[in-house]
Amino acid sequence: MTGGTPPKKPRTSNKYTIRDALIELLKVRSIITLMIIGVMSVLAYREFITPETFMTVASAVVTYYFTRREEK
Repeated sequence: MTGGTPPKKPRTSNKYTIRDALIELLKVRSIITLMIIGVMSVLAYREFITPETFMTVASAVVTYYFTRREEK
């Protein structure tokens, strides 16, 4: 028997960490989606577009982003 600390368990690959979430967020599709929502928010806030127009565009973009399946 030897003393000391037991060996660390290897990290499992099915664990989803904050780092993994940030990497996913930095994909091009995510950046474009966030930019569109940001621009539309500013335009709606400054009253260049109506709230209905904002909701239409934002809903379409978010729906597309969250329902599209990844092709591998």
